[in-house]
Amino acid sequence: MNYLPLPHCLAGLLLVLAAFAGAADAQVAGPVGGPIALATSVTGIVVDGELSDWPQDMPRVPLRNDFSVYGRTDLEGVDLRTSDDFSPAMMIGYDDDKDLLYVAVVVRDDQLFMEGDPIHRDGIEIYLSDLSSGSRPIQHRIATARTGQDVSLGGDRLAVAAWRNEGDHLVFEWQGSVPTSARRSLALDEGGIIGFDVVAIDNDGDGNAAWVPWGQKVSAKSFSNDRVGRLLLAPADMTAADTASLTAIFSAFSDGSVSGTDLLQNLENHEDDFERLIEYLVEGRADVAGPQVAAVVAHMAGRLAAVAAHAGAVASAEARKAEMEEFVPPVPPVPPVNISAEFDDEKASDVAGQALNIA
Repeated sequence: MNYLPLPHCLAGLLLVLAAFAGAADAQVAGPVGGPIALATSVTGIVVDGELSDWPQDMPRVPLRNDFSVYGRTDLEGVDLRTSDDFSPAMMIGYDDDKDLLYVAVVVRDDQLFMEGDPIHRDGIEIYLSDLSSGSRPIQHRIATARTGQDVSLGGDRLAVAAWRNEGDHLVFEWQGSVPTSARRSLALDEGGIIGFDVVAIDNDGDGNAAWVPWGQKVSAKSFSNDRVGRLLLAPADMTAADTASLTAIFSAFSDGSVSGTDLLQNLENHEDDFERLIEYLVEGRADVAGPQVAAVVAHMAGRLAAVAAHAGAVASAEARKAEMEEFVPPVPPVPPVNISAEFDDEKASDVAGQALNIA
């Protein structure tokens, strides 16, 4: 029987990751949850709401965790990856020379709403944290407006935002720094980890606004780092296409939309890149400040390894199922037997003979 193995680099790191995770977990109380995203190294981005200066093969990560924070909306039960009503997706980049993070959110929206309180208009919110001890996420908000835009940029003097309406699509673009507890900009180096989340807001003007985060289905994200996801700054020499493939692996693992065999194949295709990401996380424990960040590093390393472990387990189960289906012969159909009201001994003998032949 053939079982599909884990990529060898990942299998070899599982014990190291488990040991590290256990050591870090002992230092803090409570788990660190949330999804993981990758930011691609970029240069030359101008924030104007026009995205032609972004890499063409940049991955777009869907936002679909609607949970009716303001009350029931018309998005309940809707697939937000394909909905004409509301389908938001984001791109994330960073420039390590300028220590700037870039976020673009493209939203298919069938109705533009720019009335009332800015927090209930069509728009986006971005949450950032350096994950240092005692820190909390800082909120940036971009809301549509009839004249320009309403923005709240978290006191960041480097932050710039823009939006534009392109038919049935809204485009939001933002740049900014990640603040530290010392009120300085965090150095954005490859392999770095920050607290991160993006929320897209949809209001059709005839009901409650929809508040759709990329991360966990919790409100008040600026209250705690546990309420936002984690962003890993991908190696500078990793292409946008490779980042897209790894992003797809994370997304598929989270929502179960791809088979284990496909996941495993993708892992094997990007084995070197995946190994580097895990090594960044494991080695990063020596550079982090405080037990909370150490726990985050451990959590992310464990999640990366879990992707591979899950893919291997599912792929092995699929292989076993396929093997069983291959060797179990199909049951032959039973021919119909015509039993009439004038059933005599001769007909009974014929029926018995048919049954024996079938057996």
